[in-house]
Amino acid sequence: MKNNKKWFSLVIAIVMVIVMSLMAWYILAYIMPFAKNTKSIEQSVSAYYLADSAVEEALHSIKNTLWKEFPNPMEATATWYSIQMTASWTIMPVPGQWNSEYDSDYNIIRAWEPIQIEVWKNSVNLSDFDIIFRVPDLNWDDSYDEELKKQKDSKNIKYVNWQLSSEIDVLNSSESQFESDDIKNWEDITFFTSPDMKGFGLNKAVTTLENFYGNKCGDNWCILKMSIINKLELTDWTSVPYLEWKIKTWDSAIPLRYTIIETTWKSYEFQKKLKVRVPQQTVNEAFDFTVFQ
Repeated sequence: MKNNKKWFSLVIAIVMVIVMSLMAWYILAYIMPFAKNTKSIEQSVSAYYLADSAVEEALHSIKNTLWKEFPNPMEATATWYSIQMTASWTIMPVPGQWNSEYDSDYNIIRAWEPIQIEVWKNSVNLSDFDIIFRVPDLNWDDSYDEELKKQKDSKNIKYVNWQLSSEIDVLNSSESQFESDDIKNWEDITFFTSPDMKGFGLNKAVTTLENFYGNKCGDNWCILKMSIINKLELTDWTSVPYLEWKIKTWDSAIPLRYTIIETTWKSYEFQKKLKVRVPQQTVNEAFDFTVFQ
């Protein structure tokens, strides 16, 4: 009888071990996937913050060297990370980074969305700087034959105002704003060296854009801004949503309006990609109200 009790206790112990093992397996079946997911989240977050740290490194480079050295100063690639920065080009906008709905090679300018770029210090041939303005192909027929209204109240309509701001002075266009005849698909405007591009500074003295640039921007950075100053209408009174523009410098790379930073970083099997657009310094367009009063 005593031997039977021992065997019975042994059987109970074996059953309890089996039951506890099954319970442990059942619990682990729920815990392990969750633990794996948690580890994956940690690796994913790690990849994100590593990529973000690369963006910070690129921003530091922008602050210290970007618009002082051409061309693009930063590009690094390895097995687990990549940092690429597009900071300058001979064409603005860069191919593939346009925002016009009508043409993939042009950007737009409209009210409260001006062109604003930092212009360089003695590093670009001024006669190499061309700009094109045109009316979008509203008919989608590739003709680009739409023309803006030329006159209102017997006066030529000014459509685009330009302004060049230095650290110590501002040159506002004086009767040299862009009119209907300047806004052509086929016409490149040599902007800086044109003798017709004149303006008045804070002292009201009239000077050419080229002279102002040479005297006030030669050793310092200036900001060139172009703004829409009149309602855009065609000769048949059709309303135009915006104008298209492109800047070409042919041989000289110029700093872009937005620096594109693209970073990629890998942490174990996870990879994160970040893309950041960093704008240049700008001038508040509200100041145009003062200019035209």
